[in-house]
Amino acid sequence: MSEESAQEPADGPLLEGQQRCVWCGWPFRPPKATGRKPQYCRRACRQRAYEARQTRAEVDAALLLHSKGKAPAATPAGRSPRLKGAESPPLF
Repeated sequence: MSEESAQEPADGPLLEGQQRCVWCGWPFRPPKATGRKPQYCRRACRQRAYEARQTRAEVDAALLLHSKGKAPAATPAGRSPRLKGAESPPLF
């Protein structure tokens, strides 16, 4: 890791052609290509922003259910609740 990347992002003015990363605030120069300009300086920042959006959506949904007086169903992660009378799949 270089010494530059370990420092805090500078709050000063941006150089010509630079923009700030939406997630970490680090100044970066996007590649000269056509299409949409990147919002993040690297993939890790893009991934952290995605995870934050997903977590925020889950929290908002839970708060909405709670405010309506309904408790969310307690199921293990990644599993759907079993229906009564449903046949279980064969194990072989």
